[in-house]
Amino acid sequence: FFQAEDGIRDYKVTGVQTCALPISPQFPMQDDANDILASGRVFGSYEIVRAIGDGSFGSVYEAFKLPLRRRVALKVLHAAHTSDSQIVGRFLREAESAAKLVHPHIVETYDVGVVDGMPFIAMEYLEGETLKARLAREQRLAITDCADVILPVLSAAALMHEQNIVHRDLKPENVFLRQNLGAWQPKVLDFGVAKANEDRKSTRLNSSHLVISYAVFCLKKK
Repeated sequence: FFQAEDGIRDYKVTGVQTCALPISPQFPMQDDANDILASGRVFGSYEIVRAIGDGSFGSVYEAFKLPLRRRVALKVLHAAHTSDSQIVGRFLREAESAAKLVHPHIVETYDVGVVDGMPFIAMEYLEGETLKARLAREQRLAITDCADVILPVLSAAALMHEQNIVHRDLKPENVFLRQNLGAWQPKVLDFGVAKANEDRKSTRLNSSHLVISYAVFCLKKK
């Protein structure tokens, strides 16, 4: 989803990203993906454009949804993990959690399914960079810039908690700054470890911790 040289959890990122992550030469794409998901191939109802990211459990591709040719970021679980029920369950939970959340500052999930035994998630294709990449480049952010990031992210987190979902991995590399009409639009990414929380008290606690941790983070950078 973004232009960056950045790391996203267990992903190595270089180049253009889309809701996820570009390729690193240290982490070549899986052999199965090279064949089934090569540029120009059709994967279910998606035409693969190129690989843009690779990680321990899955790869991300720029693709077009056919027949309308809507550009998406297609996240596909590596074939080597499709027989592991825990990994598949976590992958599908990510899609389920994200699909419940409709918010201008949460990456959109369009589709989920299985093609040739390989689970996939189709997401919004974004252009820009992660908050981590911006902080690495600029070193410090003005208070107004911090507010422009924190307030939308807190609004997104509030919706998550209203839906009884705790992200559990909200950090600068999981906040994407989308380029939108010359401005930055923060988008929360990566619901791979999100959890449906039945304990409302626990959810409120996480929300408070989010406010404190982000404020302290920006103050340190300032």
